[in-house]
Amino acid sequence: MQGTWQPDPTGRHEARFWDGAAWTAWVSDAGQTGEDPVAWPKPPESAGLGLRSGYLRYFRQGGGPWPVVDQAGVQVGFLTRSSFSLTGRSISVWDMTNTPWVSVKQSIQGTVIAVADQEVGRIGWHGIGSLGTVDITVHLGGRMRAKMRATREDFIAGQAVMTDPAGAPILSLSITRQADVRVLSLQRLVGMPDDYEYAVHAVVPAIILELDNRSAFQASNDDNTFSRRSPWPQ
Repeated sequence: MQGTWQPDPTGRHEARFWDGAAWTAWVSDAGQTGEDPVAWPKPPESAGLGLRSGYLRYFRQGGGPWPVVDQAGVQVGFLTRSSFSLTGRSISVWDMTNTPWVSVKQSIQGTVIAVADQEVGRIGWHGIGSLGTVDITVHLGGRMRAKMRATREDFIAGQAVMTDPAGAPILSLSITRQADVRVLSLQRLVGMPDDYEYAVHAVVPAIILELDNRSAFQASNDDNTFSRRSPWPQ
């Protein structure tokens, strides 16, 4: 039987493609097609990395692994960094049972959010007029779910805020430095749907990867243009 476009039974889109046997991930809105699986993969079970943890701190020093702690200072997970190609880098977030929570893979093809090796979204980098500015959108299932534009000064002051597409605050981020350790703090500002967990936990690894890339670029282009403008707080 030939497939057809039908009203999306999930209500998330105008239409979804029925292949004659099952609903597919192909969706359409205002004539624009994309992908949004009928059912998102469930976030792994975790004792402390879910949205229950309204405040998390990610420590970044050396090659890793790097600890993730909650508001009480108790370690609830860790980050690991790896290379998967000559131009590809990734950071994964794990809980304390060594369960991989979410991975962010950055390459020349873009920045991908993956759960259990399945791509669930992408992070887009936009309008980088300054190496000290982070301007991103987070897409899940082909739709933008969150966005943020912040300068290095915003991160230092704890005023970097991620919002939903309408501009409502979702979470705040700050980057501080303690001796040779950089600390990225994340605070949830409001309650969110479950699928935002991917956006919440993917943005910190993505920022670490991007700022490391920019710092490496500056190190190889250290002149009057780039010196003293590292995106990482000094």
